[in-house]
This record gives sequence, C-alpha cells and structure tokens, in this order.
Amino acid sequence: MLEENFWQDKSRSKNIIKEKKLYEDLINNFNESAQKFNDLIDLNNLAEEEKDLNTKKDILKNLKELKEIVKKNEIKCFLSNQADSLDCYIEIHAGAGGTESQDWANMLRRMYLKWADNKKFRSSLISEHKGDEAGIKSATIKIDGDYVFGWLKKESGIHRLVRISPFDSGARRHTSFASVWIYPVVDENINIEILEKDLRIDTYRSSGAGGQHVNTTDSAVRITHIPSKIVVQCQNERSQHKNKETCMNMLKARLYDYEIKKREEENQNVESSKSEIGWGHQIRSYVLQPYRLVKDNRTCFESEFDWVFEGIEDKIIGDFGFSGHGAAGFELDRRDEKLDQGMKITTLAQSFDEKNQFVLVPEEVLTHLTNLSGGPEADVKRADMVYFKTAKGGQVFATGSITFCGSLPWNEYDNNISTLLRNVVHKFTNS
Repeated sequence: MLEENFWQDKSRSKNIIKEKKLYEDLINNFNESAQKFNDLIDLNNLAEEEKDLNTKKDILKNLKELKEIVKKNEIKCFLSNQADSLDCYIEIHAGAGGTESQDWANMLRRMYLKWADNKKFRSSLISEHKGDEAGIKSATIKIDGDYVFGWLKKESGIHRLVRISPFDSGARRHTSFASVWIYPVVDENINIEILEKDLRIDTYRSSGAGGQHVNTTDSAVRITHIPSKIVVQCQNERSQHKNKETCMNMLKARLYDYEIKKREEENQNVESSKSEIGWGHQIRSYVLQPYRLVKDNRTCFESEFDWVFEGIEDKIIGDFGFSGHGAAGFELDRRDEKLDQGMKITTLAQSFDEKNQFVLVPEEVLTHLTNLSGGPEADVKRADMVYFKTAKGGQVFATGSITFCGSLPWNEYDNNISTLLRNVVHKFTNS
C-alpha cells in the first residue's frame, strides 16, 4: 500500500520507482535464466537418447550465451553499496607535461564517452577547459544510467600513457599522466548540509561551445567550498541559474563522496593526491610503444595479447582463403588443457561451426588419447590458435590449421590473417 501523498513528492516517488525497477529486473533475469537452463537440460536429455550431435552442439552454444547473461546479472548483484545504482560525474585533469598530457586527458574523455555510448547510457558535458595547442586541461562529464557509479567508481586515480608522441618532431617516446575522479550524483533525499557562508561563488564568461550568447555573458559558474577546498564549475548551460544549480548538485556529490570515504576509514586524502599526477601514483598504465599493453596496477591484470590483434577490427578472422575456404580447414588441431603439463598456454582464437566432414584423427580414435577433453565429439572438432612461452624463454605461436597459410595471400595480402601474422613476427623478432 502506498504512503499518503506518495505521488505528490515527485523526487522521492521517482527514486523509489527506479529502485523498484532495478530489483524487478534482477529477479526477472534470474527467473528467465533458470527457466532457460532447465529447458536446455530437458533438450540435452532428448539429444542424448537420440544421439543427436548437432542438437548437442547447439545446446553448448546456448549454454555459453546463457553464461554471459548470468555473469552480467551477477555483477549487478555485487553492485549493492548505497551509491552503486546512482548516476555519476567524471572529472578528468591533465597532469604535468603540457600538450602531451592534455591530449591524453582528451583521449580518456573520449574513452569514457564511447564506453557510455556502448552501454546505452546518457552522457552530457558539464564543463571543459581546452588545452593550449590540443586536448583539454580539464573536463567534467555526467553519465546517467543504471549502476553507472558502481561500474565506474574504481576508475578514480592516475592514468599513465606511454606512446610515440605525435607532437614530437623527433618521434620519441613520451610518458603522460592524467587524473580521473568519479563522484555519485547524490539522491535528493540524502541530506548534505551546505552552509552559504562556506561558499565562494564566481561567475565568468564561458570558453566552451554554445553560441554567441554563452560567449558574451558571464553564464559560467564556479563554486568553492572553503572548508574542504573543493571546487566545482559548470558552463554547459546558457542560463547562469541552471549552471549554478548543476554546480550545487556536483558539490553535494563531492561532499557525499568525501563523507563515504571518511566513513569507510580510507587511509588516503583524495584531494591532496590530485596534485601528484605523476610517477608512483598511477592505477593503470596504457602502453602503445614499443608494444601494446594495458595493465591495472591494483589487480595486476594485463591485456597481454592485444599486440596479436593490433590493427584488426573484424569480429571474425580468417573467413576466407585459397585452400579450405578459410584459415581453419582440412586439418584441425586443438588445445587440450589436460596435456598442458603446467605450462601457461593462452588460447588466442577458436574456429567454430565446423562441418560434419571433419573427423577425429586415428591417433585419437585408436589410442588412449581419445577425446581427453570429454564432451561431445562435435565440440572437439575445432582449431585453436595458441601462444605460450617455453621454460627457457622461447615463444611458440600455433595457428591450429594447415590452411592458415592459404589465407595469407588473400586480397594481395591485405587481410586480417596477414596482419595477425605480421604482428606475431614483429613481436618475436623484437623480443
């Protein structure tokens, strides 16, 4: 039963309805996934009775898709802190280094905007200060969507870039830094006390886009919270009043974030760390030269094999060739984890949708090595592209099929297979 005057309080009713929808989506996704899983079990039992290998192959494909759906729902369950479901502000600042760092700050902004777009989230520019020659000195953007703050909250920190500078005539390698800070858009029902005497409010002429009116009036607003020294600013609206309102919301979010960190007894001072946008403080490194690597210094996770697929944007590689009609044909070689013998072997790519004419080789059919992976025979008829290092530091790249070479000359060697092999050879010869 609804509380009295529930609908009269539009802000509160809106937030409660949003929260209700989030929980309903979680429950509905769970129930749908459970039903799909039970249906697949029943279908698998029928396929076992009829020895229908094609159906079992379809079941495995559906199970993989279902696994991804369950994983996404599981992540939402992990985002259970008070502010995780809220929208957020992203504040980006270039570090020392002039144009290099300013360009890097702009690259980060584009990255987060593209991420928001891929997730179907809404984004809006709150403020920006352009760089002297390129890029930006700072920018604040707002991202609206379900669990946005939960997704992005761990992005706060220093981000490091290593690349060949496009602004250096000598084409030398440069290291740049930029800071990223994430704050939740505070629910209006959360009471954050802000005293008028603690504020310094400045107005100034906007430097951003917006037309003649914006550029000729003092519509931009900057608010400084004197006790905490927090500064917020907004210039995206033509109305000074609207910019001030946005600034107050941002200040409320910043103060809320500060109190949350204080309550969790984090042993760091976020505001003072902002002045140290440099060595030893980065949370993540992005290396473009002499190799491609993204490494998160907190988890030690590395996108170790981006270099293999550098320059390749296709989702499917090798679906062409002068022999076997593709890069996986005639003979298929797969990886079997039971034969890894403790080596760290990485599967880079796998073939799929193999035709029935492919059969297991005699060594597997007639010896104790038969189908070590287990499961349906149709599932092990595949080619695996793998990479690993030997005990003495050697490197091994295996294509998984004899027809790989037949794809190389396709389109006069201008294709994703040739690009991939060129990346591997370049990596091996420069290691």
